[in-house]
Amino acid sequence: MRTSFLDLLFLEPRPSGLPDRPISHVYVKGSSPSDCRGVPKDLILITPDAKSFRELDCYIDLLQKELEQIRKEARKKYSTAELRKSRSN
Repeated sequence: MRTSFLDLLFLEPRPSGLPDRPISHVYVKGSSPSDCRGVPKDLILITPDAKSFRELDCYIDLLQKELEQIRKEARKKYSTAELRKSRSN
């Protein structure tokens, strides 16, 4: 899965640990530092500078596509984990 701004973190339970379920998160993969006056330095910007609404609209479309990719990848990983768990029982 290739994404620019967001990605999936999928953690499966360890075989030696207590029986548990996988845990997943969407995390910020790429960000831009805030260098605008009046914007807090710890603010995470997940798109490059947009100089027009059209440009911002394209970035939003890209973020939505990335979230859909992450959803598909997570669905596969959870399905695989469930199948593996049912086979071990």
